[in-house]
Amino acid sequence: MNGLLPSLTLAYCLDLVFGDPQWFPHPVRFIGLLIDKGEKTIRKYLSSELVAGTILTVGLTLVSYFAVDALIK
Repeated sequence: MNGLLPSLTLAYCLDLVFGDPQWFPHPVRFIGLLIDKGEKTIRKYLSSELVAGTILTVGLTLVSYFAVDALIK
């Protein structure tokens, strides 16, 4: 545990200095894009936020799962 705090501090400082490269296709940015596009599409067809949110959540969870599953096989 004693070595963890300096490592986390160094990692935090490096992240502040360098950050994430904008050109790198990070999975979190892709998921955010899917959420944005999926929400706009679902809101066109459904007025119930509960149903729309459930569809979006389940759909994105399945897409994420199968994408990772395909990558690691």
